[in-house]
Amino acid sequence: MDISATLEAVRGLAPRAAIAREAARLRRDELEGSLAIAGSPLSRAELDALIDRGLAGGGHPLVAYVTARDQAGAAAWVAEQRPFATGDPRPLITVEEIRRLHALATAGRPELGGGIWRLAVASPQPAVVSPPPWAVAKETTLLADRFRRHPPAAELPAWLAAFLGRFARIRPFGAANGAAGRLAASLLLRRLDIPPLALPPRRSAEYTAAVLTGEGGDLRPLTALIAETLLQSCRRLIAASEGEPLEPLRTLAGPNYAALIKAVQRGRLPAIERHGRIYTTAAWIAAYRNGTRP
Repeated sequence: MDISATLEAVRGLAPRAAIAREAARLRRDELEGSLAIAGSPLSRAELDALIDRGLAGGGHPLVAYVTARDQAGAAAWVAEQRPFATGDPRPLITVEEIRRLHALATAGRPELGGGIWRLAVASPQPAVVSPPPWAVAKETTLLADRFRRHPPAAELPAWLAAFLGRFARIRPFGAANGAAGRLAASLLLRRLDIPPLALPPRRSAEYTAAVLTGEGGDLRPLTALIAETLLQSCRRLIAASEGEPLEPLRTLAGPNYAALIKAVQRGRLPAIERHGRIYTTAAWIAAYRNGTRP
């Protein structure tokens, strides 16, 4: 899936308050998805209450709230970073930043050794061998160096999948490597001025399986999932820029629902999935019917 044209359209959007609000929602969705992948029991309402009002309902173990708070702090640090222009000589990510993200994500749990390299042998899965502890620092340095420059837009999903797959195989830290890897990927996207990778919680198992496959060298499932998720993020920002509300497809389609859902499935009608429901806009449907691309 080549999303370069869509990414270029998002970069060309004029600044608007509606876009800023939607970008903030995407960042929160990204955090929710990352926590779900890690097995967090917090609902979206509980996560919002914790971050926005500092409230912990007490219905879950304390560690769940501490983990969510720490990862929210790390995500906030990523959001504060500025994008780098294509010709900027600075690296998109450094080893020091990878260690910092891990330290931020585990700040409330000192037993996880925030920012400290792994000291024990790790075995990700059968037939996959992680570097020995003495090679972790070197391998992480090589990883950061490999992904220091802007990739071609069309190759972005595969490029990011390669980063996540290699990070998972290296396992730089003794714990919380998944969270650290996703935060590092978020930083790369931020530096590239790309929308967040807001993976829906219901696709957590699919993401985990794709990363495991990527560790073994097959990046196709992870690449496809990243491309689809980024495309959804882009469409949300584009809809916000047009001032056109996203509405359930079933509501807008009326008696034409069967035909329009097929158009969505074939990629001809832009749409966004939220909590199992398909959303689109009246303008996108009109453009599809007129034979123009929204």
